[in-house]
Amino acid sequence: MMEDYKYIKGGEIVAIPLFIKDNKAKLKKEDFNKEFAFARAITERGGAQIIEIFNKTGNIDTDINEILNSGLLRKPLYTVWSGIIKKRWKVIHQTENYNKERDSNYNDIELVLGGMDDLRIWHAKDNSETPITKEDFFKGNYQLMAIYDYIQIERKILESLGR
Repeated sequence: MMEDYKYIKGGEIVAIPLFIKDNKAKLKKEDFNKEFAFARAITERGGAQIIEIFNKTGNIDTDINEILNSGLLRKPLYTVWSGIIKKRWKVIHQTENYNKERDSNYNDIELVLGGMDDLRIWHAKDNSETPITKEDFFKGNYQLMAIYDYIQIERKILESLGR
């Protein structure tokens, strides 16, 4: 449906609830004082985009500078903005004069794509690919170039936080 479509702006920061257990639940205003994780869209798209997830957790009014200066919880990954469309995630800020290379180290992003018999590392800096063996993939600290939905992102955040 066209009204569900949202063009994502690079630099948008969202609050992701860490307390909702029901997969279909929506965010409510009375939840704003609970615990959230924070992520920023790195790429601009209407469909899937690369996001970075920050170390800082807190309520929805957590200071943006604290969030931005907290470092990354995990390597950037692909998602769809369905958490926004379903009113579960909330856009809380737009990074002023956002530049993905400067603000999000876009040129350092590497994601693994392909099947187990044809794994390749995609390099954001030049949109190139280099082969990687299965063994190196499993030994390394790589992120798959899969598209994760909002529930999977929430679970990955909780897992990274040790919960």
